[in-house]
Amino acid sequence: MGQFIEQGFLLFLEHARRLRYEGHRRLDQHRREHLALLHQGALQLDLFLALLRGLLTGQCIRFPVTDVRVFKGRDSMGVRGINLGAEDTVISLAILRHVEASPAEREAYLKMRRAIAGEAVEETGAPGLDETVEEGSEEAIAPAQLPQDRYVEMSLGEQVILCVSSNGYGKRTSSYEYRITGRGGKGITAMTVNRRNGPLVAALPVEHGDEIMLVTNGGQLIRCPV
Repeated sequence: MGQFIEQGFLLFLEHARRLRYEGHRRLDQHRREHLALLHQGALQLDLFLALLRGLLTGQCIRFPVTDVRVFKGRDSMGVRGINLGAEDTVISLAILRHVEASPAEREAYLKMRRAIAGEAVEETGAPGLDETVEEGSEEAIAPAQLPQDRYVEMSLGEQVILCVSSNGYGKRTSSYEYRITGRGGKGITAMTVNRRNGPLVAALPVEHGDEIMLVTNGGQLIRCPV
């Protein structure tokens, strides 16, 4: 009886080993296909870095993944993603879908989405849209009417960024509110840091049906829909 149990256990281990090997093989194949699409330009992604700039503001920067070249080995020095000050600390990194859209298209899309959702349009503008630009430049935002098909296309590529502060406050904003720039810049404001909010502690993309769990240093936690 013991011999049969031992043989069955060995067969189980062999089966588990094969399943694990097959899983790793498929994962490696998926990674290779993913990298191939990325290098071919068929798959475009952006890097989203969030940081705490001293104790004043929570900054962020968004730039294409292809701005970071592939290095020869893991011991390479790397390149600058965001320009940090003496007291700055990177607190979050996320991968976003890359969508080509001009500043005018982003502004028009956000206004249309807020109107459809019945939200009031903010007068101050959104992060990445309220920077001062020169007239006639490529970054100048001109009034634009977004065609219906373009609105649907941008809606399919939209993601939502959740920012959370140390005092338990959070906000969700559209990924189109964060303009795409080159790496190495100082970034734009992701969330206001003040006495009520406290420092920024996390920034990540979320889906409508996701749930989040917040845990305090005192061992308390809460789970709620985003």
